[in-house]
Amino acid sequence: THTFTHTHTHTGHSDWVFALAWLSPHILVSGSRDRSVMVWDTSQSQTNAGIIKPSQVRLYHRDKVRDLKVNEKTRRFGTVSADGTVKFWDCEHGLPISSVDLQYKQELVCMACDDDLNAFSVGSESHIQMIDARSNGVQRSVTSLDPGGSVRSLSVHDRLMTVGTGGGTLSFLDL
Repeated sequence: THTFTHTHTHTGHSDWVFALAWLSPHILVSGSRDRSVMVWDTSQSQTNAGIIKPSQVRLYHRDKVRDLKVNEKTRRFGTVSADGTVKFWDCEHGLPISSVDLQYKQELVCMACDDDLNAFSVGSESHIQMIDARSNGVQRSVTSLDPGGSVRSLSVHDRLMTVGTGGGTLSFLDL
């Protein structure tokens, strides 16, 4: 039987952490219900009994940060918030570079990124909104294919989007 060994704890958020993504082998970004986006340098030496504080704390959203995704090719990441916006961030400096107001704002809980298209998609109660990160706007939106189930998860692989809904269905969309 294998056991996991706790190596250290990162503290900084004051509420639930909804999203995590690696920006590099030692840099992690997190988004929380406390509205913050935090950047963590995991290569820091352990101090204070193994507790590590964030290297950057960013408060640019007005409501909880529900998800975040990284585009490895452009070195940008996107965050979606219950405030009805998607913000695009520079991975190197951890600062927002643009913001998009979404048309469908109810129950924004998930996002996906297609690195090749530089497109981020956001799932809401009734729609999937697709954003080209270069244009600073929603390029198109699609109504959820499950009328009774809000969009709860999104994944993109080889230009095929998979949508999971609250109604228990999976749908596939060719991008």
